[in-house]
Amino acid sequence: MLLHYQPTLSNVQAAACVGLHPNSVRLWRQRWAKGIFDLEDQPGRGRKPSFSPSGRATITALACERVALTQNPLSRQSLGDLSRLTEATLGKPVSPRTVGRILDEDAIKPWQYEHWIFPARADFFDKAAVVLDLYEGRWQGERLGMSDYVISSDEKTSIQARIRCADTLPPGPGRVRRVEHEYERGGALQYLAGWDVGRGVVTGRCEASTGIEPFGRLVKQVMEQEPYRSASGCSGWWTTVRRTAAKQRESGCSRGMATRYW
Repeated sequence: MLLHYQPTLSNVQAAACVGLHPNSVRLWRQRWAKGIFDLEDQPGRGRKPSFSPSGRATITALACERVALTQNPLSRQSLGDLSRLTEATLGKPVSPRTVGRILDEDAIKPWQYEHWIFPARADFFDKAAVVLDLYEGRWQGERLGMSDYVISSDEKTSIQARIRCADTLPPGPGRVRRVEHEYERGGALQYLAGWDVGRGVVTGRCEASTGIEPFGRLVKQVMEQEPYRSASGCSGWWTTVRRTAAKQRESGCSRGMATRYW
């Protein structure tokens, strides 16, 4: 009525008279200019629709059902398909964004999973505690001495050796390093490495196969270097090896056992 009787008022002046924001006055003035004279709000974004706990549970159940039927994770499901399925089940419109928001806010997400290694041995904690103490520089409750070093060793098997058909060009002015795309296969190599936990130094070597003998050569390579070679007193080699089934049969050691070499 104010704009009808005083059409020369600006949006700011009209808003000050009725106690509204100028943007609200601008919206109503645009609607009236288009010939829309009713006071009912048009359907738009507005307030997000509310869902009862049972409605939210229905959306979660439908998402879990789709994951189980398709054997694909939720990230590969279509929120559009889930929203249409939810509309047919609940009998009211639901946008894909609303479905995604409800699933993201859910405290328990049954459709998600992660790989986990469950301890298979009853004495797992006792064996792991020895290794963890070594990583902190302790043995049987006492601090290791200055001539004691903790070496953690492991292996990376079946590394594909690729021989480039052309030499790699170093980077130059206005040019990045260039690596030849074509290569020849050089077989599979095994990489064995020992990591000095306290010093952060890695010593490694490549072998044609794994086993006790290649591992012994790694031990010799490390122990012939400084500071291990000239360590005074009773210096030791500590290793925490992730043993495969073949190693367990060969050496009789269980997985994750700490071994000491003198």
